[in-house]
Amino acid sequence: MQDKIFEIIMYLLNEIKNHKKIQDVDIQSLMTNGYTDSEISTAFEWVLSNANKLEKIYEGTDPLSKSKRLLHKSEKQLLSIEAEGFLIMMMELNILNEFDIDLLLEMLNHYGIKKASLKELKSVIAPLILGADYKYRNKNRIMLQRNDTIH
Repeated sequence: MQDKIFEIIMYLLNEIKNHKKIQDVDIQSLMTNGYTDSEISTAFEWVLSNANKLEKIYEGTDPLSKSKRLLHKSEKQLLSIEAEGFLIMMMELNILNEFDIDLLLEMLNHYGIKKASLKELKSVIAPLILGADYKYRNKNRIMLQRNDTIH
C-alpha cells in the first residue's frame, strides 16, 4: 500500500511541478488506474502537509538547495543506475535530505541488498517518506490498513 501512496505522491509532485494546481489534479484518472480512495487521500494529505516545503522547492528559495550531497563510489555500488537516478531526483526535489540518504543507504546494507533495483529502492524510500517505522519524521502520521478499525 505504501508503494502505491508513494507513486501517487510522485504523480502529484509532477503535476505541481508542471504548474498545475492541486485542486485541478484529475482524481478520477488515479482511481481508474486502480488506486483506492484511502491511498489517494493519504497522498494528498502528505502533499498538503508539506506544502510550505514544496513551495520553497519549486520557487527555488530553499536555503538547503545551495549544496547537495554526492554519493561516494562505494555508495553508488549499492544502487542500480535507475535507482541512483531516482535517488538523485528525490534529492533534487528535496524530498529526501542528507540524513535520509544516509539512513536509506544504511537500510540497504541492513537488508542485505547488494545492488538495489528501482523497485527495491522505492520500497525502502516509501516508509521514510510516509513516516512509517521512522522515529525522526512525522510522528503524528497514522496510516490505516484495509482491516484497521478506529474506536
